[in-house]
Amino acid sequence: MFTVIKNSPLYVLAFLLSVTAFVWYAVLSEERGNVLTVAFLDVGQGDAILTSVTQYTCWFLG
Repeated sequence: MFTVIKNSPLYVLAFLLSVTAFVWYAVLSEERGNVLTVAFLDVGQGDAILTSVTQYTCWFLG
């Protein structure tokens, strides 16, 4: 029983890493096809929003 309590931070870390890996797998394996994609870019002093659908791309700079 003492070893379970002693190793509990390790079990929590392993659980969080497995959840993170599952989420990233779902995000990266998603098929985007003809769906609207929006990306928010923060590059220090300037911000930008990139929207794209298949052949059309639009930048909003701020």
